Amino acid sequence: MNIKIKRIIDNEKVIVKTSVGLLAGTWRSEYDIPPIGHELSAEIYINTKWEELTKTRLQNVKSYKVDVTEEKVVIRGMIDDFEEDTVYFRLTQSCLIMIDTNSPSCLKNEWYELAVDISSVEIWPFGW
Repeated sequence: MNIKIKRIIDNEKVIVKTSVGLLAGTWRSEYDIPPIGHELSAEIYINTKWEELTKTRLQNVKSYKVDVTEEKVVIRGMIDDFEEDTVYFRLTQSCLIMIDTNSPSCLKNEWYELAVDISSVEIWPFGW
């Protein structure tokens, strides 16, 4: 996913701009957080099991979105697929997030809105 550094919260947390809105999380890299305005590619991870996430199944909504509230990242996307221990959650056409699960309680192509603690979101930059 392409991101642009929007704001640095502290030494390890950032807010980034994506093609579908603002996302916040913990910066995971051997390199320091780049300056505000820097653009790069990153992978997004969620370190909370599917069963533990606050989620709402959506009807008649088929658009990706992400936004930041005070302590949460609200992510709207679609179940791309799942296995017995992983849910593949599509945030954009080019961003697929793998979420651990004990037992997936979802169906392929269902749309969900997830409320994720900012501390559970990880941003892993690559290619810079």
